[in-house]
Formats: sequence, C-alpha cells, structure tokens
Amino acid sequence: ITLNTVVRTLKENPEIKVAINAHTDKQGQASYNLSLSDRRAASALRYIVSKGVDSSRVISKGYGETELLVDCDQCTKEQHQLNRRVEFVILTDDTTTAQN
Repeated sequence: ITLNTVVRTLKENPEIKVAINAHTDKQGQASYNLSLSDRRAASALRYIVSKGVDSSRVISKGYGETELLVDCDQCTKEQHQLNRRVEFVILTDDTTTAQN
C-alpha cells in the first residue's frame, strides 16, 4: 500500500524526486545488515520504476544499522521493528546533487 501511494504521488507530481532510505535493526552482523538494507531499498526502487516512474527520479540507499531510531542494548521486538524501516524523502535540487 505504501509503495503504491509513493507511485501515485510521483505520477501526480512529476517535479518530485525521491530518495528511498532503508534501515535495519542491529541484530546480526553490521555488514550483513548494510547489504540487506541496500537490497530492500533497491527492491522498492525497482517496484516504483516498474509502475512507470522514470528511474532518474528515484535513488536508493541502505543504511543498515547506522541510523537506529531506538538505540538499545536489550531491544524488545517492538524496538527492533521500529528500527527496521524504509523512509521516502522528497529531494530538492540541493539534496539530489549531494546524494548522486
């Protein structure tokens, strides 16, 4: 549902560009989590492009466990869930240049 909302928003607003930022919790190895988040972000990008959005309007990046919302030592399931997320950030001309 969220991805379809992003697709609809991008189609209705052709001037918008978006960054897909994927994050993981800190369970497991940091290198695996970084790779996992990259794959999640890339998967969301592929879906959006497959629905007709030009690929030049979307970038993706995985952050692994580097930007936790909840930094906890003994995390609950709920805290881990909060850290596992994909964020969609509308880019301005300044942020597009900085992230490419």
